[in-house]
Order: sequence, then C-alpha cells, then structure tokens
Amino acid sequence: MSSSDQSTDNPVVDTIPPAKETTGDANDVAQGNITKPVKQNKRSFLLWLFIILLLAAPAAGFYFWQEFTKAANAFQQTQQQQSDHLAQLSAQLKDSETLIQQHSQSLTQIGTLFTDQQSQLKAIADSVQTMQSASKNIFDITHRNQRQWLLAEVSYLLSLANQRLLISRDIKSAIAALKAANNRLHDLSDPSLIGLRQKIASEVAELSLLNLPDINGIAFSLDNITGSITALPFKSAHKKLTEQIPTSQTVEIASLEKDTFLSPLWDRIKSLVTIKKHQRDILTTDKPLDKSAIDNQLLYRLETSRIALLNTNTAAFQHEISAALTLISLHYDNDDNRVTELFSELTSYSSINLLPSLPDITGSWLLLQQRIAVSNSSDNLKKNTGNATQ
Repeated sequence: MSSSDQSTDNPVVDTIPPAKETTGDANDVAQGNITKPVKQNKRSFLLWLFIILLLAAPAAGFYFWQEFTKAANAFQQTQQQQSDHLAQLSAQLKDSETLIQQHSQSLTQIGTLFTDQQSQLKAIADSVQTMQSASKNIFDITHRNQRQWLLAEVSYLLSLANQRLLISRDIKSAIAALKAANNRLHDLSDPSLIGLRQKIASEVAELSLLNLPDINGIAFSLDNITGSITALPFKSAHKKLTEQIPTSQTVEIASLEKDTFLSPLWDRIKSLVTIKKHQRDILTTDKPLDKSAIDNQLLYRLETSRIALLNTNTAAFQHEISAALTLISLHYDNDDNRVTELFSELTSYSSINLLPSLPDITGSWLLLQQRIAVSNSSDNLKKNTGNATQ
C-alpha cells in the first residue's frame, strides 16, 4: 500500500504531526510547511460531510415521505370535507327548493284567503249597512211616545188572535191574545178606547161559547180502540137468532136448544141453513176465519174514521163511525162490558161536528186601525203646526 493510500485510510494519523515536527523552529512555519495538514483536514471534513449526507438522505427521505403522506392525507381529508360540504349544500339547496315550493303554495293559499276575506268583508259591510238601517228603524220605534207603542202592541195581539183562530182553530190562544190586548188598553187609561175594549170583550164572549172537538184526543182514543178489537167477544149463533126472530118463535127455538133427541139434527140444520130477515143474510160467526174477517172490517172502519178526523171531514167521519157501530151491534156481544163501553164511546163521536162555524173577530182590529190612523194624522198636524210656528 502506498503512502497516499495510507494517508487516505488513516486521515487522523496523517493530520496529527509528530511531536518533533510540531516543535520545529519558526523557520519551517514561515516556509509554508503547514499546507499539507490543512489540505488533509479539508478532505476529511468533506468525507465526513459526505458520510453524514449519505446517512441523512434516508432519514430525510423518510421524513419527506411522512410529510408527503401527511399532506396527502390532509388533502384527502380536505377533499372529503369539501365533498361533505357540497353534499350539505346540495341538501340545503333541495330543502330551499322545497321551502320555496311551500312558500309558493302558502302564497297561493294566502291569495285565496285574501279573496275570501274580501268577500267576507263585503258581506260584513252589507250586514253593517243592514244593521244600521235596522238600528235606525229601532231608533224611530223606540222614540215613539208610550201611547203609540202600546197601540202597536195591541194591534199585534189582535192580529195574532185572528191568525190563531183562522189558521190553527186554536180558541184558547185567540182568547188569550184578546185578553192581553184588553189589558194593554187598560194600561193606557184612554176614555176614547172604551168602545174598542167593549168590542174585544164581545169577541171573547163569542169565542168562549164555542166548543171545538178535541181532534188529537179523539184520534188517540181511536188508536187505543183498534188495539183491543181482536179481544172483543162475538155473539153466539143462538143469540143472533133470538134477536132477529119474533118473540112468538123464540120459545119454540129455545126448546129446540135443549138436550133432546133432535139436538144433533138441530145442530146440523144450524150449520147448513141461513136465516133471512129484511133481505139481509145473518151468518153465524163461530169459525175463526169469520171472526177475523169481521174484526178486519171493524178495524178498517175505525182507521178510515181516524183519517177523516185528522182531515176534519165531518161527513166521512160520521159515516165511518156509524158503519163501525152497525158492525158492533150485529156481531159483538153487547152483554160484555168492553163492548158496551166501546159502543157508548163511538156513539158519542157519531154526532161531533169537526168544523163548527167560527165567529168573526176582525172587528176589533179594524176599529183599532181606524184609531191609529186618526192618531197619526193628528200627530202629523201638530208637527206641521209646530214647524210653521218656528
């Protein structure tokens, strides 16, 4: 190995001069013998620097790789955040579009409500105008004097009495209205109205003499009767025969009814023979079918009479009641208490007049209208006189 190689491999040894060399005299230093150690120190420095750089390069690369990875991750996170932010913005945009649609619908509804409110306001304005007119009329009415007010009330009561009598045929209500009108006239204490009070009293007396039938009560009674028809007993065949055969023959027929050897023959004859009187057939009603048929006839008569009663048809009502009485007297046992009471009740209905003539009670109302007209003309004359004086 050469000295140069040795100096390269052992830089430390070369750079340290021997002691005797370092202790040389000043002339060697002055002559430039120090140049070789300086060059050797520079080479060793560069070598160490190269080694340091060579060792630091992987660390620097690893460091830069870590920084790059961090930067890439940060960039990815930033991109993800931006993507999430864009998604949020897109969702917000969709929500905004939905809100815009809802606001548009709300505006449409508000427009409709506004139109409806305008219509309501117009209706309210019309109502206010109507109320103002009514208030003006009420003001004019309430500022009348007491006499005019009471006369108007009496006129209303008399008109009400006429309506209740003519339309509803309600005598009690008509009398009550007439008496109330008379009491109002009494409160006025006006001697000029005595004739009117006398007229009202005479009309009350005429109404009190009327006796209108109780239509509803009779209808309810007929309904109750129809429910008990099927329970009424029928006459026996023997009783029907004894009622329609003369008295001289009654004893003979009664003797045949006794328990003799002719009884079976007599029973057979009764089932086959029809007894006639005054050209009318009297049939026995021992069979249930015959009884049901007659019960249905009686029910039909009573129901028809009830309809005529509700229609206030007096002629039809009396005809049907008479036909029902005939059926009862012919076929039902008049010895039974139920049949007797039914016959008596229907007999009381047979003479009822459903539409009796009603008196005319318009005279008092007409007389009052004349008095009101005279009173109004005198009041107008006083007003005109007072205005002329002013």
